[in-house]
Amino acid sequence: MPKRPSRRRSWRTPLVTVWPAVLLLAALFAQPADALEVRYEGTGCPLPTNVVLTVSRELARLIQSHQALFRKAPPKEFRITYHVCRAHAEFARLAEQAGRATNGLPGFAQATQQRQVEPKPAILRAETRVVTWRQARTNDLIAVLLHETTHAVTGAFVGRAPLWFLEGSAELLGTPAASFYKLKRQDEAARWHELEELLAKRQLPPLRRFLEADTYAQWDALFDGDRGRAYTASYSLFHFFIAQPQISPFLTSLIDSSVMDRGSGPEQAFADHVDAHWPGGVTTLEKGWHSWIHAKAREQRARSKASKPPGPK
Repeated sequence: MPKRPSRRRSWRTPLVTVWPAVLLLAALFAQPADALEVRYEGTGCPLPTNVVLTVSRELARLIQSHQALFRKAPPKEFRITYHVCRAHAEFARLAEQAGRATNGLPGFAQATQQRQVEPKPAILRAETRVVTWRQARTNDLIAVLLHETTHAVTGAFVGRAPLWFLEGSAELLGTPAASFYKLKRQDEAARWHELEELLAKRQLPPLRRFLEADTYAQWDALFDGDRGRAYTASYSLFHFFIAQPQISPFLTSLIDSSVMDRGSGPEQAFADHVDAHWPGGVTTLEKGWHSWIHAKAREQRARSKASKPPGPK
């Protein structure tokens, strides 16, 4: 077993009615002192009730998932504010003010934290503003809101984390749990098929370089400008850890440790720690990840074959 760095409450979500003005939702843990505030800013763009209900329901699931992964509750001061612009032009202006490139950007999350590193890492206060615009397709809007909401929830549980972890967890955990939505993202089978093809064509970058990439520009360089593939790779690596109970504590305890504050950044710190504490280092981890991709692709093909109706006799 790889070495780990040293280091539940129930959740209720209210049903709400959406008003054009600011809407404040309160969802409490069992103890009244532990509160989450969810605020929808009035932008002149009222949201459909089903959007708010979906976000409310999935937010509860995301918090429960993070509590299970990191074995702790979010901070007592935890706020998420949603700002859904009426038009893309307004969103582009806000993104530019936040220093975000707007080319292909569907939304972003601005987070602030108050945290301690010693004697053990802890988030004392977390606040995130999720910004997007009212896409023509409601399902696309839901997908963006849930992706960015996952970032907000992750920021309430951990401090610094590698880019691949942040986006991989948002890709996997941000998908609606009881989804009947036809999301714009690839479905699971397509993800694993694409990854297997990248492996066959030797187009998946070396794991060490992927772990150390700390900007989207570096992702673009690693994947020949196809950033979507970087998201898919992140999804698969996060899945590799989380879907295997015997190794998932290695990931979660490392992400929630002071190791992430060492060196030049969490990406480098994570890669160095894996090399030092994972049996066989990054090289062995990479082999296991590639085997996982092949196994999941085979599993998806088998499911697809089993679900096809029998042909005519």
